[in-house]
Amino acid sequence: MRAMIEETLKEREKDLFARWRQAAPQNEVLIRDGAMNPFHYLHRKLPKTMFILKEAWGEEEEDWDLRDVVLTEWCNWRTWNNVTRWKIALDALHHDARLDIDTLWDDRLTWIQLDDRTRELKDIAVFNLKKAQGGTRSNMNVVYQWASRNMRLLEEQFTILDPDIVVVCGSDPGKTPFLAGAEVVWDHYSRTVQATRVPYPDRERIVIYQWHPQASINAHHMVASMIHAVRPLLLK
Repeated sequence: MRAMIEETLKEREKDLFARWRQAAPQNEVLIRDGAMNPFHYLHRKLPKTMFILKEAWGEEEEDWDLRDVVLTEWCNWRTWNNVTRWKIALDALHHDARLDIDTLWDDRLTWIQLDDRTRELKDIAVFNLKKAQGGTRSNMNVVYQWASRNMRLLEEQFTILDPDIVVVCGSDPGKTPFLAGAEVVWDHYSRTVQATRVPYPDRERIVIYQWHPQASINAHHMVASMIHAVRPLLLK
């Protein structure tokens, strides 16, 4: 049964990106994303966690898959090391909502290596608002325009992945209708991370408004701020 569920997710993702390819201009390079490993994502004991990012940088001439890069030495280490820290912290919070931040940092988060990324990120989902290949610096107007044109497929991907926790990394949730219901709109210049429970027709989800993982902010501060924001939701 588990293998069938995993294959269903793989097939749904494959079909979705095939339709995305048909709808996109021929000269537009698309970057696939989604569940890093469908089996581990679907069958983890803790809540399924999705990280929403802006776009992926690349210079390829053909479509490629972000998931093939994230767990290699060629990925942007600063982005994915911070995502790894956030994922470890969220899992630790679900085990013990009263955990000590500094102890967690010293024990598990100070130094993130490729082995840590490989172990920790295999059961998350990554979701770029813009699937078309981007440059070294994102133009958010371009990202949001692309997302607006492709919103139906983005909403379908969100439904397929069906996350329990959504970490919005620096982008504006107001631009993503499938996050509707959130009470707080992300402020790019905010110095606090914000989290809320968002009611959906099937259940509540936790939505976290975090900085972008490449933001010029101390990595420890980003983790600590996220823990302070999420902890009250888990202690209720």
